[in-house]
Amino acid sequence: MEFSTQYLILTIIVGLILGAWASVMADNRGRDSTVWFFLGFCFGILAIAVLFILPNLAVKEEENSSVVIPAPEPLIEHPEIKDWYYLDLNNEQAGPVSFDILAELYENEKISSTTYVWCEGMEEWKTVEECVLFTS
Repeated sequence: MEFSTQYLILTIIVGLILGAWASVMADNRGRDSTVWFFLGFCFGILAIAVLFILPNLAVKEEENSSVVIPAPEPLIEHPEIKDWYYLDLNNEQAGPVSFDILAELYENEKISSTTYVWCEGMEEWKTVEECVLFTS
């Protein structure tokens, strides 16, 4: 049997296509795409079939990489010992009140997380949420 140039070129083209297919599949499944390109080029459909059988490493990486968002630190040091001012529903300044009173107003929904507050040491008025005063 004689190998023709056309047969050789066709074999290389099919090998490149199967290698590229194996490479893309391997990358999507969390495996080394370069190694699987050569395996796909040399072994064709067999390499692709093996990729289907092997476990998907990309899914396991996603399961193990759960994002933990730390709770924000309060902006104000020792907020409980400061006198607080807040803007009431009419945007008029109220206070000074103790931190305990401010917490009570928050619990009774007289002020909300979007209410602006200020105490000594702050450069500007910030919302309760921005100050991280009452975390639940």
